[in-house]
Amino acid sequence: DAEAKKFLQEKGNPFIAVGVDPQSDAVMDLGVYGAPETFLIDKQGVIRKKHKGAMTLQVWRDEFKPLIEKLEKS
Repeated sequence: DAEAKKFLQEKGNPFIAVGVDPQSDAVMDLGVYGAPETFLIDKQGVIRKKHKGAMTLQVWRDEFKPLIEKLEKS
C-alpha cells in the first residue's frame, strides 16, 4: 500500500518485515479485533504470544523477550 510505504519512509521503519493485507484475510485468520496487536510467531508459523494494546518496554521485557530466548534455545 502506497500510503503505508510513504508513512514508514517519512517516520522511519523499525520493523524487520511489514505485510500488507488489503482483503483483511490475515486479520480474520489471526483473530485481530483491535489495534494495535502484536504477535510472536515461531519458525514453524505457530503463534506463541498475542498481546493486545501498545507494545511497551515493560511488555517486551516481561513477556516477549523471555519467550523469544526460550524458543531460541529449543
